[in-house]
Amino acid sequence: MSCQDVVAGSCPCVLADIDECRYCSLLQGKEVCNCDWRGYCVYEWYQAARSRVPEYPPDTLVAAVLHPSTLGLIVKMREALGALSPGARVALTLPALGGCKIAGVVLRRLPSPQLYYVATQARPAPGRLAGQAVEISLAGNAFIGHQTLDAAKDKTILVLAGQALQDPLRQLAAGLARQGNRVELPAFGEADFQKADILVIAGADSEVKQAATRLPPGFKGKVVLWPLSAAIGS
Repeated sequence: MSCQDVVAGSCPCVLADIDECRYCSLLQGKEVCNCDWRGYCVYEWYQAARSRVPEYPPDTLVAAVLHPSTLGLIVKMREALGALSPGARVALTLPALGGCKIAGVVLRRLPSPQLYYVATQARPAPGRLAGQAVEISLAGNAFIGHQTLDAAKDKTILVLAGQALQDPLRQLAAGLARQGNRVELPAFGEADFQKADILVIAGADSEVKQAATRLPPGFKGKVVLWPLSAAIGS
């Protein structure tokens, strides 16, 4: 087995920190190790709580993880860009890959300074992306009502994810929980809207409209929308 997402020298990488490691069955919550990794055991490394791997330089694409409909990118951004909110649109250019351009949306600011999880529908090979220098520019926010999430603390938040966004929105939910919120990701047809202070609806335009029409009369919570027509990159 070889890790296709990051070079072996970077293991364990940030993907383990955010529960996106595809190679360690123990980090995935399974009871038995089924890997043939020849390096030191990543799981034991975490259990021993050793110090984290060295910091990455700014403007670096640190790691990538492939989901069925999206690609998750871990990007170290320069401080001059400021603190990016969930929903921020970013444009990434990779000079070493012939100027390959990737458009995506920030879903989470990770605990390490200036490290972000970015979702995109672009499909370049993940193994070619890790460690690449990137040029980064910003282009507004894809979330309608994103200011609500910026200020959210001690709130009950329901995140309704359409089929294409179920995997990446787990990272949005994890980031909101880290802010001190109670976050749930119910299925579209099983949401209890009445208990929500904030409702996030994300998916294809038809999925967003369908969920919005199910809001009960007199719903007093705030709503944040992410229709895919607002793009997560291609």
